[in-house]
Amino acid sequence: TVYVFHMPIFFLISGYFLSLKTSFSAFICDKFRRLFIPYFATCFSICVLSVPMSYFMQESIVHNLWKWICGSLYAAGLGDVPIVIGGISPFIGALWFLPAIFWGMLMTRKIIDQNYDIQITLGICIILFYVGWKTAESIWLPMDIQAGMVSVLFIYMGYLMRQKNILGQKLSYCLYIF
Repeated sequence: TVYVFHMPIFFLISGYFLSLKTSFSAFICDKFRRLFIPYFATCFSICVLSVPMSYFMQESIVHNLWKWICGSLYAAGLGDVPIVIGGISPFIGALWFLPAIFWGMLMTRKIIDQNYDIQITLGICIILFYVGWKTAESIWLPMDIQAGMVSVLFIYMGYLMRQKNILGQKLSYCLYIF
């Protein structure tokens, strides 16, 4: 239940600092370098370290290595997601947010770049949120794409907060409580 609060806040803050100063292709390269390279480096380290751990724990090295490789591919945070590869429900743990924020930032930036009305953009974000949330109940796509789809709504809300200078205005007590 802690994810219900702190992860949306994380995505809101990410949207608040979303920059449109570079081209979309430069944006993709920058986000890939900042998010996926550390993700893959950490996953590679986990896979390498799983070999001696499996040996010392007297577990199947191949099975555990395959589990971590699959977990890295799917980027699922928990083991209760609807993925089964060779009897393994792979999960990578806390690293899931790196691919999720990558996809969320890319989708949000692409939508913003289209210069739709705010209502249309918000509608697209809500649809992506819903599709990502509902499809994850039956199948989990690789690289945490669905969590990225869900994050788009929060990232866009953070972006709007900055555009509308919400934090710089005096807000009513009702809004603070909300």
